[in-house]
Amino acid sequence: MPEQDDFPGEELTITPEAYRPAEVEDLLRELARVYANGRVEFVSFLIKPVAQAAQLAQPARLESAAFWSRLLLQPLVVATMTAPWANSSGIQRLAVTTLAPNELAADISATLAQGGADLRTPPDEAQALAEAFCAAVFREIPTGYSVAKSRNWWSDWFRVVAWDRPWLGLDPDNGRFWILRATDTD
Repeated sequence: MPEQDDFPGEELTITPEAYRPAEVEDLLRELARVYANGRVEFVSFLIKPVAQAAQLAQPARLESAAFWSRLLLQPLVVATMTAPWANSSGIQRLAVTTLAPNELAADISATLAQGGADLRTPPDEAQALAEAFCAAVFREIPTGYSVAKSRNWWSDWFRVVAWDRPWLGLDPDNGRFWILRATDTD
């Protein structure tokens, strides 16, 4: 088993994936409404070769902020995200908590229901939007998925307030990686 720092980035090809089903758009629209003073973004990537992507998903790596930082700093990821995305000094502050894939919908739902600075989503609507988003991004039963979230500032894109919400998803079996992030301010 490779060490946590043994990141196979040089062997990977990461390309943006034009995958934006209606369920993703619906969630983004609601996050943008609730985080009215902020911004939201979703980007999906393909990782090739898939065999290398599968090597990324080892438990010791997935629990490590260093792993996610290295993935987030891949040149094409940086180039694809809305600036300012990440920098090597800011991303050192990244701290992640891993979620089971079935916990992601509950976490996104709670975020919508708690709301941003001024607006909130009714809990039933928040749950339906979050579950539909998860069904769309997981595309199948999420057994091989890894999901992480962070609640600390690690990029100038965030507003450095309580409403900074990034989620990261890795589907090693299908060679996919996605980022959902939202921020708001008073």
